[in-house]
Amino acid sequence: MKIEFGKKVIETALAKTIKAASVRSPLPILSYVLIRTEKGGKVSFSTTDLEFGIECRVEANILEEGSVCVPARIITDLVGQIMEDRVTLEYGGEGSLELTTVKSKYHINTRDVEEFPILPKPSDNMIFSMPQGTLKEMLRNVIIAVAGMEEQRVALTGVHVTADESGVMTVSTDSRRLVKAVEPLDEPPSGEFSVIIPQRSIKEILGLLSEEETPVHFTLSEGQVFLSFDHTNIFSRIIDGKFPNYEVVIPRSTDIKVLVERARLQNAVKRALIMASDKDSPDLMRMEISRDSLKLMANSVDMGDAYEEVSVQEFEGNPIALAVNGKYFMEALNVMTDDFIWVLLNSPVMPVMLNSPRRDSYIYIVMPVRLRKDNIDTEASVHSYS
Repeated sequence: MKIEFGKKVIETALAKTIKAASVRSPLPILSYVLIRTEKGGKVSFSTTDLEFGIECRVEANILEEGSVCVPARIITDLVGQIMEDRVTLEYGGEGSLELTTVKSKYHINTRDVEEFPILPKPSDNMIFSMPQGTLKEMLRNVIIAVAGMEEQRVALTGVHVTADESGVMTVSTDSRRLVKAVEPLDEPPSGEFSVIIPQRSIKEILGLLSEEETPVHFTLSEGQVFLSFDHTNIFSRIIDGKFPNYEVVIPRSTDIKVLVERARLQNAVKRALIMASDKDSPDLMRMEISRDSLKLMANSVDMGDAYEEVSVQEFEGNPIALAVNGKYFMEALNVMTDDFIWVLLNSPVMPVMLNSPRRDSYIYIVMPVRLRKDNIDTEASVHSYS
C-alpha cells in the first residue's frame, strides 16, 4: 500500500475517527485505526469500540492499493505535528507503516488487519434525513439533561430520538430536569423510528456535526442506529429500554408567566451560584417572582449570601416564591440563544418551564426543590412518569 495525502485531508480524517477508538478496552486492536484503499481514489479510515464506530472516506493519490492497522492516537498525534503540506503512507506488509514527508520519516508498528472488527452496515434503506445544523442544535440542547452512568434506569442515560409525520423529536431527562426539542421534516420518515442513543454516542456525534445545512441520513438495522453525512458513516448501539412517559410532566397550561431578558438572568444566576455552596444543599437557589422583578437568593453558612434582582418585561399571574437547583437552571440558560425567555409556573411544587417566544418547540423543565421551614426537604422528582 502506498498513498499520498494532503496534510489537512488526512489530519481531518484522523481527527474524526479518533473519537471512536478505545483507550481502555482489553482488546488492543480497538485502539487502532484501519486505513484502507477503495475504488474511485478513496481511502477509508475506520475505528470502533464495538458499541460506537466511525468510518470516514477521503480522496487521495493511491499509488498502490492495500490496508493497514496502526495505533490511532500515535498516527493522529504525528500528523497533527507535521508542518509540511504532503504526507505519504507506505506499507509493505512487514509489520511497520512508513510515514514520510519531505524532511521527515517515521515507522509505526502495525497489527494484522484481520484482527480489526468488521464494522456493521445498515441492511435497510434510509428512514429520514435532516440538516446537520438543525440536528446539532437539537442535540446540543438535550444533552444537558441526560442522566449520568450511575443511573440505574439505563433508559435515562441516553437521548430518546423519534421521527414521524410531525417531525423529529429529541428528549432527555435525569428525573430532576427534562429537555424536549422538536423540528419539522421536509419529508416524512419512510418507517417507524424510535430509539434511545447513549450519551457517549451523542457527545461524539455532536463533535462531528457542522453548522451547515447538508443532510444527515438516519437508518436503523439490527439494534443499531446509523448516521451518514459528509463522507462520514457512524453507527451506535441502541439502549434497550423503555423511555418514561415524559409528556405527563410537561404542563399543559401555566398560571404564572414571566418574560425576562435571558442574558441578564443568566449572569445573575451565575453570580449567585458562587455563594450556593452549602454541602447539605449545593446549588440551592431561592426565587421570588413578582410583577416588577425576579429575585434570586443563595447562601452558604461558611461563605455568606447573595441577592440578585432582574427586571421583568412582562408578568401574568400572582407573585410566587420557590426554590430550584441553580446549576440546572443555569445549564438551561446556557444552551438557550434567545434574547428573551419565558419562565412559566403554576405553583412552588410544580415543574418550572423555560422556553422562548420565538421557538416554543424547545422546552426546558426544572423540578423545584421542596423546602421545610428550617431546612431542605428534597428536590421534587419526575419519577412518577416512569
